Amino acid sequence: MIKCPSCGKTYSSVSSLVKHVRLKGKYDAVHEMVWEEFKAFEETLSDDSYTETDAFREFLMSKGLFKARKWSPIS
Repeated sequence: MIKCPSCGKTYSSVSSLVKHVRLKGKYDAVHEMVWEEFKAFEETLSDDSYTETDAFREFLMSKGLFKARKWSPIS
């Protein structure tokens, strides 16, 4: 579960959060600010292989708003 940094709404995945922030950013100033900040961050990424979702996850981690899960191998 991940929370929107603008409104606090909880989402089950980063891709759902990306869609939420992108759509709300069209008519809400706070979401628009987060979206514009993300787009500026996305331009600084040197690796073109990032999907929009991966780039947004990296953006959230850089802000300390998302911690990657540590996967353990199945024994």
